[in-house]
Amino acid sequence: MLRYAARRALQFVPTFVGVTLLVFLLLRLAPGDPATAEGDLSLMPTAASLAEWRHLKGMDQPLYTQYLRWLWSCVSFDFGTSLFDERPVRVLILEALPRTLLLTSLALVCTYALAIPLGVHSAAARGTKTDTVLSTLVFVLYSLPTFWVALVLLVLFGGGQFWHIFPVRGLSTDGLEDAALVVRGLDFIWHLVLPVCCLTYPGLARTSRYQRAAMLEVLSQDFVRTARAKGLSERRVIWRHAWPNALVPVLALLSVDLPWLVGGSVIVERVFTIRGMGLLTFEAILRRDYPVILGVTALVAMTTMVGMLVGDLALAWADPRIRYPARPR
Repeated sequence: MLRYAARRALQFVPTFVGVTLLVFLLLRLAPGDPATAEGDLSLMPTAASLAEWRHLKGMDQPLYTQYLRWLWSCVSFDFGTSLFDERPVRVLILEALPRTLLLTSLALVCTYALAIPLGVHSAAARGTKTDTVLSTLVFVLYSLPTFWVALVLLVLFGGGQFWHIFPVRGLSTDGLEDAALVVRGLDFIWHLVLPVCCLTYPGLARTSRYQRAAMLEVLSQDFVRTARAKGLSERRVIWRHAWPNALVPVLALLSVDLPWLVGGSVIVERVFTIRGMGLLTFEAILRRDYPVILGVTALVAMTTMVGMLVGDLALAWADPRIRYPARPR
């Protein structure tokens, strides 16, 4: 297993280079120029000043030189400097990443904590009215667009036309800097409710269906019938014997969910004005801030590769029958 993990880690290098090189070339091939982006044209109206700005930022060098210089900076996790903020991209990411990780981690925990029992219960009650209601509810949730749900929550609970229960901007209320720790903590938690709900429900629908399908397959196998024939309670059969064997497909979703922890949600962060990775990436794309876009791409690429490796190892841990060769056959 250790040899397999080490071999997979070595494969990260060519994959990382390929992904970042592709994004780098697509950014350069796209129409537009950071020098003439909104907000900078008034500062550099002449062709000479635009050329000088490109020279200062190193954008007049050959493309391969620009990419190799950026790639070398990644070795020290530098990622370059923002074209507009004049701040290191690493600093911008470190400022935004904790907020995104907090939101997405809470949403991921809530998703699995709700989806697993929901999927198991739906599979155990297959064909009943309970299963029909749960399946319908899950499909309805999955079909709702995130931006629409966020706006509905704002209107209903954020001081729109109905109730003003939850705050809708940022993660803290202005003027509470000198308040007691308990007050600030409750205020912080209260700000998290609506965005976490928006991030939870899509994954809840997807994960519960995965869990239900896996449970239905396991419940039809011989060892489950044998456990029931021994007189074991239905609860013990489901949770002690069937569910551990139905956990493998759910663990496979880790390779998808881990990169999402870093990328966050652009829509949710923008609607609730949370300065996270999603909003940072969105603004960088609008301004064509190449170093920031490449820095976020590099981080997401690394997280994706690590997530896939963790997912494979988690599958081997959950199912002892799964073995990965030290060398490819």
